[in-house]
Amino acid sequence: MGRLGTLLALARSAIVAAAIRGAGPGGRAARSRPLDFAPFATALDAMDGGRRAELADLLGSASLAELGVLLAAGRLTSVELTLHYLGRIRRFDDELGAIIELNPQALAEAEAADQRRAAGRQLGALDGIPVALKDNIETAPPLHTTAGAAALANNVTEADAAIVSALRAAGLVVLGKTNLSELAGASCKVPGVSALGGATRNPYGATFSPGGSSSGSAVAVAAGLCAASVGTETSGSLIAPAAFNGVVALKPSFGLVGDAGIIPLVRFQDCVGPMATSVPGVALLLAAMTGTTVAELPTLALDGV
Repeated sequence: MGRLGTLLALARSAIVAAAIRGAGPGGRAARSRPLDFAPFATALDAMDGGRRAELADLLGSASLAELGVLLAAGRLTSVELTLHYLGRIRRFDDELGAIIELNPQALAEAEAADQRRAAGRQLGALDGIPVALKDNIETAPPLHTTAGAAALANNVTEADAAIVSALRAAGLVVLGKTNLSELAGASCKVPGVSALGGATRNPYGATFSPGGSSSGSAVAVAAGLCAASVGTETSGSLIAPAAFNGVVALKPSFGLVGDAGIIPLVRFQDCVGPMATSVPGVALLLAAMTGTTVAELPTLALDGV
């Protein structure tokens, strides 16, 4: 293995062991980087309680496509939608550990989407809808890209990954980054555990695994902490946590979605893919990720099947 490989393996084992030892009575390993709600606190506290309840009823089971319809019809704004998810994160994520960092510019991005819509310059069907990104996907400052590792706690990349640029071009709001099996699961024996994010918990019960390595991306969608999310897969890391948490994910054909700006695990296997609550939602997000429309997504004829 070599000296460096041995040291890395020992470090990973120590991280997992420390996370397990640090678990509280409910088995939830504590995160070492608390979420910062300061940029949103005033707006969250100022939201009318009645409107908050209305949004909870309106958005409880809304699909990604339905969110776009609601925004287009003026029944809610992107700012309200973003605050709804931020409120749910503040309420539930201490227990779930799905989110590793919040985007302090999320409300500004949502406000820009509302302004575009008011001016008739909507960028697409998903303009103004918040999405969460697995934290091995590079994002421009002020967000960090850590893969959950303490060694990368202060890592800030110069630019967005290609996939993030595509999502921004489609108008999606980057809500934040999601927890994961550290370094996308390399040598990790406990799914969903990272040094920075602690342990991700399945929202259906503490005794159920969240799967990995895109644990936080799946849990965030399942628990209604975001409208949709993006994860990565090298070997089951999208489809396994999606199945474990009752959401839908797609592992695209290798090369369909650009992988520039993804912290690599196995270059010839790594794929970036969408997660949502429904198959049509996954198709919509995949179209945004590839800079196309659902109708333009490449398909294979199945004549005779």
